[in-house]
Amino acid sequence: MSFFISPAFADAAAPAAGPAGSGFEWIFLVGFLVIFYLMIWRPQAKRAKEQKNLLGNL
Repeated sequence: MSFFISPAFADAAAPAAGPAGSGFEWIFLVGFLVIFYLMIWRPQAKRAKEQKNLLGNL
């Protein structure tokens, strides 16, 4: 028994994205980047700055 999807079924399952779908993808990408910045990048930069100040004061 084969567990691979035949190429004919794979092509039929993926409809082409229209112009409206493309805009949603960009909004999703920008939203993801904003969340990444707010939750990961910014707090890490703040911790690094605090650590640099702490080591500078020693």
